[in-house]
Amino acid sequence: MHMSSPDILVPPRQRIARAFGLKARTYGDRAIIQSELIGRLVARLAKSVLPGGKWVDLGCGTGIFAGECRKAGILHRITGLDISFDPLVVYNKKYPGPSPSIQADIRSLPFKKEVFDGAVTASTLQWLGNDSDTMRNIAAILKPGTGILAFSVFVQGSFRELFSVQQQFGIPAPVLCFEAGEFVRMLEGAGFEAIDYDMVHKTVYAPAAALLLKSISAIGGTATAGKLLNRKELSEFCRVYESRFRTGDGIPLTYRTIIGACRKGPRP
Repeated sequence: MHMSSPDILVPPRQRIARAFGLKARTYGDRAIIQSELIGRLVARLAKSVLPGGKWVDLGCGTGIFAGECRKAGILHRITGLDISFDPLVVYNKKYPGPSPSIQADIRSLPFKKEVFDGAVTASTLQWLGNDSDTMRNIAAILKPGTGILAFSVFVQGSFRELFSVQQQFGIPAPVLCFEAGEFVRMLEGAGFEAIDYDMVHKTVYAPAAALLLKSISAIGGTATAGKLLNRKELSEFCRVYESRFRTGDGIPLTYRTIIGACRKGPRP
């Protein structure tokens, strides 16, 4: 079935911060896909990046990346940064130490230039829209010639069933999922090189559409700039979702992600 690209309207930053803040205490247990992607990313880094160094986790949430690094024996000094305060409370309890966590917007980084050996952004950039300035700002805080950016990014095809039903109900998609080549070009435009990534394609299934929506809500992924559905409309939304996409395995939700790393180029 061919589906047109959804209309996209990224929510205001305050709504994003509130949505994730409300679910901070349950995020680590419910963010199964995000945790799996970070685990794959850390395994990749463990093969190619030396332990140690000063890193920043942009959109750190409750600290899944820091936890996976410890398990893998990658002893980076990791500074966490997140737009929402409540996840940082959880982060600080789990990972007390000399590296601080900071509440700030990834679009306005509060760091000096060229101070980090590496940065990671995992399942975060889709909330920023088409913002190439942010990528250049990330490059600016990394050391030239050696600084690493590790990423997991949802790309086109992610959430296709959900976005299609939202479009039918006149609800814009709240996130922008880049086409993989478009994301690579954005990295190159920001001065990154040696860009290498793998594509991960996964579909999860639930017995009912309502359970899929609850799983998204449980991690705070419900921020929207569009209208909120009342109970009757939500019931109809789930009915349409199920009637259009039910399979023998259940009700699907598709994820397509690129996982990889790149290096900041040397100074001109």
